[in-house]
Amino acid sequence: MLFHRALETLLTSAPEAALLEIGPGAVLARLTARHPANAGKAPVAASLASGREEEDEYRSLLEAAGTLWSSGVPINWRAFYAGDRRRKIPLPTYPFERRKYWIEPGKTAVTPDLPQVSEMISPENAPRSASEAERQVLELMREILGVSFLSPEDDFFKVGGDSLTAVQLAARLEERFGVTVPRHALLTGATAAQLARMLPKGALAQETPQALPENRESTAQGPENIVGGTSATGLITLRKGDVSATPLVFIPAIGGGAFIYRELATQLETTHPIHAFEAPGLWDDRAPLESVEALAAHFLQQLRAALPAQRPILAGSSFGGMVVWEMARQLAACGTPPPAVLMIDTPGPGHLPKPLADDAEILAYLLAGDDPDGRFVEHCRKLRSIAPEKRIAYAAQALETGLEEREMMRILKVYRANLRAMFSYCPQAFGERVIFLRAKEPNAFTAPHPELAWAPLAEGGMEILPIAGNHATMLTAAHAPQLAATIKKALGL
Repeated sequence: MLFHRALETLLTSAPEAALLEIGPGAVLARLTARHPANAGKAPVAASLASGREEEDEYRSLLEAAGTLWSSGVPINWRAFYAGDRRRKIPLPTYPFERRKYWIEPGKTAVTPDLPQVSEMISPENAPRSASEAERQVLELMREILGVSFLSPEDDFFKVGGDSLTAVQLAARLEERFGVTVPRHALLTGATAAQLARMLPKGALAQETPQALPENRESTAQGPENIVGGTSATGLITLRKGDVSATPLVFIPAIGGGAFIYRELATQLETTHPIHAFEAPGLWDDRAPLESVEALAAHFLQQLRAALPAQRPILAGSSFGGMVVWEMARQLAACGTPPPAVLMIDTPGPGHLPKPLADDAEILAYLLAGDDPDGRFVEHCRKLRSIAPEKRIAYAAQALETGLEEREMMRILKVYRANLRAMFSYCPQAFGERVIFLRAKEPNAFTAPHPELAWAPLAEGGMEILPIAGNHATMLTAAHAPQLAATIKKALGL
């Protein structure tokens, strides 16, 4: 009460003051911001905001300084940076422009007794001889990644590849070998040797690659036309593991792809098999499913076909966790609940993310990637300046993945359907225990405490565990190791 009155006196007598809370936490800053005498007029900052990791204290301090500076408070920057030590930082592990600038050495620059550099790094001089198929796959890999030091056993992702360049490689493999290549092919084989083994016999017999028929889906009926295909159930194996151990199955987040789980599956060093699904309609012309209930029933049907004798652990990130909740609820209603339910920063009623108003905003969100806070507005402004009928082509080109316009349209359709399903779902109570992983850092598009939507419905109890990163970055390489460690401990893997 005394603090309330003292604050009222301060805000009334100095209405233009900027207020800074010094010390751990931001309780007083929040009380000040909500005080009736303030009404949001006075800028309020906290020097050590609560909920931050120890290594993020400096970031919290910077945010406080930025808030004060933007409010007109003079900052002594020379004193602020007096103890700062400059350091070199590593460049990204992949080139932004896929162009080669390697200068081959001239003959006079080479010692006669030593092989030339181009000979030392060629696939032919790898520890074992590369086959013709491997040499051609390696050629595409080197061109896309802009690197020369590759052998048939080098993992595409460990030498700079990512989900976007993987899609581009799949498209180039289609073009080169005249076969249908599912866009998730590299999830089951990420080396030139593995991809070469996936190629059907006779694929190299053609002197010039033949274009695929216009209706690619019609060529995908037999295994001889497909590279890296999944089982008939659509289950994608991310980690083989011990077939006798309980499998862990990931359900796709919004957008329907399985690539977001690749890094996490790599970090989850466990004997348990790890699988994932992709949404129907993502890479073919099937109509996307429009409700959470329909998606849950669809994936359960696929699970029963793929793993008829097992009860897998169900896990899903964001929208995928919403589908997992419904799958678990349907299984429990049949008397066969899953052994564990894992939801990763999943929104729910009353705590849903910021809606995307139209296709332009959906495409802008896609283009923004793991930095929607920083790039979304820029992409949205650019897309709205383009004629609606040309936005798909622009987005496909901007992603630099080799995606065709029709593939980009399929992704957009899945996004639309997922958004409709998310905002129309009314979850029912579930009687089993749930593990909820909540991202620590804020995100401009998501609610700060999505677990509050689910805790009242988790009748079997809910364990809430914090994880590093924000909603857009929590599955990236920077945070996947900590996320994997948290999951392994929570599930006892």
